[in-house]
Parts: sequence; structure tokens; C-alpha cells
Amino acid sequence: LGYDTESAQSEVIALVANGGSVDELDNGAEGEIITRATPFYPEQGGQVGDRGVIESEGSRFEVEDTHKPVDGLIVHRGKVVSGSFHTGAEVELLVDHGLRSATRRNHSATHLLHWALRQVVGDTVAQKGSLVGPARLRFDYSGTRSLEAEEIEQIENLVNARVLENTEITTETLPMDEAKARGAIGIFEEKYGDVVRMLTIGPSLELCGGTHAYRTGDIGLFKVLSETGLAAGVRRIEATTGLNALGHLRRVESELTGAAALLKAPASKLRDRVERLLEQQKESQREVERLNRSLMSVDSADLSAQAREVDGARVLGATVELGDAGALREMADQLRDKLAPAVILLGSTSKDGKKALLVCSVSKDLVGRFRAGDIVKAAAMVVGGNGGGRPDFAQAGGPDPSKLGEAVTKVYELVGAA
Repeated sequence: LGYDTESAQSEVIALVANGGSVDELDNGAEGEIITRATPFYPEQGGQVGDRGVIESEGSRFEVEDTHKPVDGLIVHRGKVVSGSFHTGAEVELLVDHGLRSATRRNHSATHLLHWALRQVVGDTVAQKGSLVGPARLRFDYSGTRSLEAEEIEQIENLVNARVLENTEITTETLPMDEAKARGAIGIFEEKYGDVVRMLTIGPSLELCGGTHAYRTGDIGLFKVLSETGLAAGVRRIEATTGLNALGHLRRVESELTGAAALLKAPASKLRDRVERLLEQQKESQREVERLNRSLMSVDSADLSAQAREVDGARVLGATVELGDAGALREMADQLRDKLAPAVILLGSTSKDGKKALLVCSVSKDLVGRFRAGDIVKAAAMVVGGNGGGRPDFAQAGGPDPSKLGEAVTKVYELVGAA
């Protein structure tokens, strides 16, 4: 009954709760109802099961899902929200019309999407799976590259053009050989018998056992939501139709309008405004870096006076307030060049105050005697960490910034003992 009707009268022939057969389902009980006949379409072929209600003399069972564990058996899964149900009871089964209609639209749109993909990408496109529900559709297909924005636009245009033609969607039951001869495409992993159900939806001709719209115009607006890679050689398109597509566009419009209001620009000029802001941000960042370099030069001059002469090398161990490993390295290199030949070990607390940062820079003509990696590794042990690097430059970190002062003085001990 599930193809043509959304309501029916029937008899309860079995009840299930907690995995076992029962004679009655009381108010509040979760379970399953099996009837002699049903208009509910079960989950199969990539289409979700119907939802709705089953009623009987003041009792009400909300159907949350419909499935078919074996051929010929359709099970309604849900919860008794009022009254009770017993085997043998006469009931009325009512499919949720809104959800069924939305699923119909999405399922028919999936066929048109498959056709449009083959038009845009080529006949090598093959369906690898699908999931159709009331909110959206998901279509997996063979592909090794992402679609360009222009290709997605082409696909949307092709599908929406067929929707606007409002042609009748027809269903035929015919022998498999005849369907193949007429060019029908089979659905991925679908099991077919000798007699099949063939859907004609505009230019699309496919074998399908699901529920569908009556005319292509019923689909309404078709909108692609995303196109992503799923696995090697498999890609996925998610899309939606009808009022759900309209809702998606309204949400996007709301975000766009909100962003435009924050930037005090009309929505049509939002991109230009964002590009200008990004350029201003880059310029500000460049100015910050320039000022930091100037400050580091001043700090370097002050720190230079603290350097010690040790066996023909100028050695400096100091802590500075930079909070950034890159800035710390730049300062160490500046001091190394200024004091050359030199061995420099600098420490700083990270910006969040939770980590000790260490860098060591050694003049190249001293690397035969002093190795930056060995020095920074020994200093890192003081702050509970580890590190290493090249003979002329190495860096490290540790979880205890309170011991940075002790760590940087290690350089004098290590150079003096070398």
C-alpha cells in the first residue's frame, strides 16, 4: 500500500517489546507493531522509513521508524503515547504526509541529480550509494576529483530546468530484460527480480523501488549543499529540495545580512569590504612585526652587555618576554650575529603562560666546539621538557616556565666545561 496511499485500516497481528512477542503494549511502552496491511513504506533501497501514527479507540502509537527485516514483513517501531494496543485490535494507520512528501521530492531529485551528473561529468559516473530522507538527499558516486563551482552550478541548472518543465513522473512494472533494453540504469547494490519497477523522471530512466513525486514540478527548488570526498574514487553530494531548500537559502541570507550589518556595508558589497579588511589586517600585522623587530633590536643592545667571554667565545643566557618561538629565534640570531663568535641561549614563557620556550643559536665557526642541540637539550631538562635541532640552531620546550632562569644559565656551565 505504501506507494499510493498514506492511510489505511488494518488489524494488529503481532506486538513486540524488548525483543520478544507480547499480547499488549501499554501507555509509555516502546515497541513494535505489525499489522496485516500498512501504507507505511519501510527503510530500503537508500530511502528512510515512514513516520506517522497508529490509532485505535483513543489509543495512539507514534511511529518513529518503519523497517522490513525480511521480505513480506513490515514493522512499525515507536512508542505508545496514550491508551494501549493489543493483538487483534482494529487500527487506523496514518503516514506523516509532510515527511512523506518531502522524502518523495528528495528521492525524485536524486534521480535527476544522477542524470545531471552524467551530463556534466560524463557517462563514467556511477552511483555508489544513496540515502534519501525528508530533510535532504545524499548521493555517492564514482569520481576522482572535486567538482568545480561552475560544474555544481550547471548541475543545479539542469535539475531545476527539468523541475520547471513539470512533466509527469511515470512508473512501469516490466521484465528486467525489457527495462535494460530501454536503457534503464540500475541502483547500486539493489537486488532485482525478473520483474522490475522502472521510473521515468524527465530524461532520467532508472530502476527503483522507492516512493516518488507525481510530477517534476512537485520537487520545487533543488539546491546542492555540499560536494566532498568520501573514499578513494568515491565522492558525495548532499542536496535538498522544496521548502527545505528555501529554508537553507534563508539561513544563508540571514548570515549574509548579519555579516553585512556588522561590517556596515550592503550585502552586495560584502566581499569587497572583507577583502579590504583582510588587506588592512595584513598591513597591521606587518607593522606589528616591524615594531617587534625594533623592540628586539633595543632589547638585544641591552642584553649584549650581559654577554660573558668564555674561552674565545661570547656567551649569553637570558630570559625575555616575547612569548613566541619565531620572535625568540629572530632575537637569538640577531644577538649571535652582533656578538659573533657567540653562543646564545634565550628563554621565554609562552603567551598563555603554560609553557617554557627555549632557543639556542651558535656561530658557525664555533659548532665544532659547541653544539646548539646539546645545549638546548640540557636546558630543556630543567623545565621538564626536551628538544633538539641543528648544530648551529636548536629549540625546545617544557611545561615548567618557572625554572626558565635556571635553565638559561646552563649555557655558561656547558660552554665552560666544553
